[in-house]
Amino acid sequence: MKKPKDQWQSCNVVREGEPERKLWQFRPRGEGCALVREHAAVGSERLPAKVLAKDFQSLFQRKLNVAWLPPGDVFLSVVELPSTDEEELRSMLDLQLEKLSPLPAAQTTWTYVPLPRKEGASTTRVLLLVVPRHAVEAFLGRLEGEGCFTDRLELPQIDELLACLGQAHGVWVLPRRVKDKVLVVTAWQADGELRHAGLCFLPETGWVSVLKAQLTQVVWAGELDGWLPASYEAHLVADDELAAAFEPVLRELTGRTVDLRPALAETALAQATAARARVPQPVSLLPAEYATRYRQVFVDRIWMRSVGAVVVFYLLGVLAYFGAVEWARYQQTAAEQTHRTLGKGYTNTLQLAERVKILKNQMNLKYAALDSFKVVAEKLPEGVTVNSFSFQRGAKVQLWGSAPGNEAGKIAEFVGHLQSAESNGRRLFSTVDSPTIRIDAQSGQNRWNFDCNLANPEQAK
Repeated sequence: MKKPKDQWQSCNVVREGEPERKLWQFRPRGEGCALVREHAAVGSERLPAKVLAKDFQSLFQRKLNVAWLPPGDVFLSVVELPSTDEEELRSMLDLQLEKLSPLPAAQTTWTYVPLPRKEGASTTRVLLLVVPRHAVEAFLGRLEGEGCFTDRLELPQIDELLACLGQAHGVWVLPRRVKDKVLVVTAWQADGELRHAGLCFLPETGWVSVLKAQLTQVVWAGELDGWLPASYEAHLVADDELAAAFEPVLRELTGRTVDLRPALAETALAQATAARARVPQPVSLLPAEYATRYRQVFVDRIWMRSVGAVVVFYLLGVLAYFGAVEWARYQQTAAEQTHRTLGKGYTNTLQLAERVKILKNQMNLKYAALDSFKVVAEKLPEGVTVNSFSFQRGAKVQLWGSAPGNEAGKIAEFVGHLQSAESNGRRLFSTVDSPTIRIDAQSGQNRWNFDCNLANPEQAK
């Protein structure tokens, strides 16, 4: 059954140690992954926190932090189990852990890596990794000091060993220098399956005898179990320096030419670890309480950043509000200033308009009075006298006069002429009132008066 993939979009592989710490970042590509960046931190320099930290983007594009365990405290062995179901494998290993582990199970963390099964086999072989709990906690403490909250712990030697499986039978020796010591992974393949795996640090002196003793013990165990063939080959995976030291020992032990192969570079190992991390671990080496705390740290960071973002947006909103208020106040001040300027100009304009209106009214009054006076003079009958001419408010003309006692008809004639009088082609008076006539007892003359209403009084306004 094909195992589900761990859907991460970014994987960081961290190697902690001296004199430098390294970080590799990978992105998924096809069935494997591609290197994005590589960083080495020397001395007091810290690994890039921005790459390791998880933020809002990690909620949608998952980031996985994988750390390489120091191999010094790791116990490695091959276990054969009569089952192929993953849940049953986990339960069986959990039940047998007290017998398989070199330490009490409560003081350890453990995981396993399923090995390729031989076609038709009814059993399953797994690589069992057991690590003392105190070593894991100390290692996680150092990682936390670097700002790295890891999601998964791995042993890089597993990936180097898995790369050799199925290539050839015999003994495989994979030495690698770790700081100032040499770590050796030994594995035996027989009949197409991995029968034994182990790792140890060799002492600086006398390491040849130690290596021979370990290999001899495995040979005796294999002969007793019946899986060791009569003849076997030796394969050495190492760099040039270690190959020169180990090759004579293996040639003496097997009596055959040793198959020399170059060791994988650290970057290639990190890439293999990231590719294997696409499949979830059946059992996590990371203690459950650490995983819970790291998850809570991530949630708290998201909450704090959310609150911080809300506060920042609030402050920006407040600043924007006050800025808008100040801008509106500035615009209001400018509008008021413009209003005052325009109001003053408008007031001056109204004053000028009133002055013009007054001057125009005065001119109209003058012309209306002259026109009225001219018409009265022209239409006045002979013998009729105008004693008083009054021009009132440009709308009415009042006339007082006298006429001989026997000439009353001329007064009526005069009124008729004024009613039809014109000036500049228009009627001058709209109405002319009937005259009031009385006879002066002393002189015997007729005294008369009447009013004439102008036809266009607005001309005089």
